[in-house]
Amino acid sequence: MKKINFLFFLLICVSIVPFVSSIRLTGSIHEFEFTPNYINNFSYACSGKPLMSVSISGDLEPYGKVYDSNPRSGEREFIVELDLPETLPRPGKWSLFVTAMELKATNSFISTTESVSYPIYVHVPYPGYYLDGSLRADKIDVNNDAKLILNLINRGQNNITDLKYKIKILDEYGESMDTIKDSYDDLFESQDNMDIPITIDSFSWTAGKYFIEAEVDYHKESIILNTTLLIGDLEPELVDFTPRTLLPERINEVGVVILPNWRTPQNVYAKILLDGKSKGITPTKKIGDFTSDRFLAYLDTTGFEEGEYEVTVEMFYGDESKTESVKVFIDKDAKSVEFEKTKSSDNTLLIFTIVSALVVLAALILMFYIVIKK
Repeated sequence: MKKINFLFFLLICVSIVPFVSSIRLTGSIHEFEFTPNYINNFSYACSGKPLMSVSISGDLEPYGKVYDSNPRSGEREFIVELDLPETLPRPGKWSLFVTAMELKATNSFISTTESVSYPIYVHVPYPGYYLDGSLRADKIDVNNDAKLILNLINRGQNNITDLKYKIKILDEYGESMDTIKDSYDDLFESQDNMDIPITIDSFSWTAGKYFIEAEVDYHKESIILNTTLLIGDLEPELVDFTPRTLLPERINEVGVVILPNWRTPQNVYAKILLDGKSKGITPTKKIGDFTSDRFLAYLDTTGFEEGEYEVTVEMFYGDESKTESVKVFIDKDAKSVEFEKTKSSDNTLLIFTIVSALVVLAALILMFYIVIKK
């Protein structure tokens, strides 16, 4: 009887734990200009759950249809057909969202429902003249010319024959660095798009952040587009050092945050000296793209009295190095600091799934054992 009660309890524990897996929808984001009577099929695949439904929603739903050969099942492929009419009643962006959704399990007391979607966007032209666009600037190192891309989309019903643009570049303090003026003399047809490459003579500019504004004028209308340009100085920057208070007579974990002022990733590590004596060395990491990262090291404070000390951080990058210093305190009342370690959600998911499977297997073995005993 006790074995049966234990089995019943075990099965309840298994049933209240929902199966952990991520629903996945394979497809693409589609975006295009409206064409009368346009018909196309878009392919998708869903996976990750034993029971899933697929659906469509949005203001284009009346013109869409799902072809799903095995609805309310698991992993499978399906087709979404979009059949547009001769006209749509309003200009602007129309949307159709393709969604795969988990179906709630019937054998679980506690379960969650998750979904994932991909959009299909259709742009209906506006009456008259209507221009849309974006401005992009690549991050560059010093002693280089910057490259801009002015992307323009004619979302109006009329062709554009008069188009001019002015590019203004300001530094971080609002000082003007350069102004570029030009025009596009060819016919810019309705629902067409184009990329205009622009080169900025920034070879002599210092490292830093620059603000770029593009004013585009067309047929007595205008749009303003903005972006930023980052220019690196090819040197790392010590952004942070923690903790600033260390415990005496022990090995302290410390973290240094290093910002690479360059685009192309390269190997970086740091040597840390406490009062020129105790030394810690961080692992080597490949960092770049103007994105900071934290490096961990360990400093031994054995033999150091309480008080203020200087810590030097020598950062090595390529064949060069740069040194910066900070002040720290050694204090017996300091709080121990533990840095958050990177956790892999994929590993956690795998471990949880394996444990759940083992629990189910153990329950089945126990049930078989009880039946044999009877």
